[in-house]
Amino acid sequence: MEWLPEPYRPDHLSGAALVFACATPEVNDRVAADAKARGVWVNAASDPAAGNIVLPAVVRRGGLTLAVNTGGASPALARRIREKLEAEFDESFAEWVALLDEVRAEVLAAVHDPTRRRELLDGFADWPWLERLRAEGPDAVRAAMRATLP
Repeated sequence: MEWLPEPYRPDHLSGAALVFACATPEVNDRVAADAKARGVWVNAASDPAAGNIVLPAVVRRGGLTLAVNTGGASPALARRIREKLEAEFDESFAEWVALLDEVRAEVLAAVHDPTRRRELLDGFADWPWLERLRAEGPDAVRAAMRATLP
């Protein structure tokens, strides 16, 4: 990344693969139009529709990623929703996703009937397993899940 304290010129886009237009709406419109004309990905802060990429508000819990986007209508609302999701989806979701990944491989190897496989995997992704994980820990839940396998 390079900081250039000078007025925007189209040649600033030379060699760029991704551009963030974060100046005045007028400058952002010019940057977005120039970037799109050059085939460069652009995010326009003042008018998301003028760009061709948007940035969601993101919550990550291990292998779980939750993204919220309002299409530029209200970044503040997207942030508030993200904050709510952060509170709702605590770190135990990271443990649950990791455990589901581990057990999934075992189910696929041990259960040959597709209907039974689907039932097991769907069941392990149900909320009572999360509550059990929170109460008993991952080792106990892993053992209980494995106990259902042939």
